[in-house]
Amino acid sequence: MISHRFVCAAAIASACLMLTDCSGESGSSVPYPGLGALQQNAFEHQRAGSLLFVSDSGTNDVSVFSFPKGAPVRTLDAAFSEPQGECTDGKNVYVANTEASNVVEFAADGSTPTRTIDDQGYFPGFCSYDSTTGDLAVGNIISTTSGPGSIAIYRKSSGKPHFITSNKTFEIFSVQYDGSGNLFMTGFDAQFYPFFGELPAGSKHIKIICSSTSTIGFPGALGWDGRYIVVGGTGGVYRVRGCTNIGFTPLDGGGEGDFYIDGKYLVMGYPGSSSVQTYDYPKGGAAISTIGGFYLPIGVVAVKAR
Repeated sequence: MISHRFVCAAAIASACLMLTDCSGESGSSVPYPGLGALQQNAFEHQRAGSLLFVSDSGTNDVSVFSFPKGAPVRTLDAAFSEPQGECTDGKNVYVANTEASNVVEFAADGSTPTRTIDDQGYFPGFCSYDSTTGDLAVGNIISTTSGPGSIAIYRKSSGKPHFITSNKTFEIFSVQYDGSGNLFMTGFDAQFYPFFGELPAGSKHIKIICSSTSTIGFPGALGWDGRYIVVGGTGGVYRVRGCTNIGFTPLDGGGEGDFYIDGKYLVMGYPGSSSVQTYDYPKGGAAISTIGGFYLPIGVVAVKAR
């Protein structure tokens, strides 16, 4: 089993938020408290047929709920080993299966894998789909030999990956494409300081945009709202242009978890409180829905059912 120090990827805003106590003991043996601790406020609008996928690294489960309502739908049938980040191409969902060194693909309305994408040699933490090229980017936290992490690019989301590394970075956490094929990332640089970086479209070289700044705190998970790259940080999420904060969405639960933006909703997993919360976006404030009963919820993604 890998050291949980390196699987604490979603602790990108506070060290080792996820996966047990980061002492190397697995959380998988802890009984799963079960789904259904659902606290629900009324929604004025519902997106019929949308589904929310949630990875629970503490129980090795990926569960599916209606979205944004939050009613349990099913649990995916796969041999997960510390699943973390998720992403979607609009039809399929990809789950970074960290300890197994692969990414598992599911149809939006399916329960069994349609494909397993090999990522041998690395521990994948998060992923992102490029709508401009069809490429799948995977952020590899570190190598299986405890060496530096990498970005794995799967052309057209298939085949063998092209690995991109940099002597300026060590651990790669969250990754996110914008609408023009530029890939953004957060992690620790070669000196083990937090960084926010970019792999410009068509480039093979990672560019450090900035290190931790007072405007966004510790750079955390990343999202795309259709116009801006959004970075999780102190007290909420920040819309950024380069290293400049141009808009802030306060979240009562904080901005320390992995999140996904779906139109007027932002959904975030909170390992520290074992819950997933949905907010109005970009208004933020108090959660409009909370799903409890998890152990260590990490990856979240919403997709319309077929």
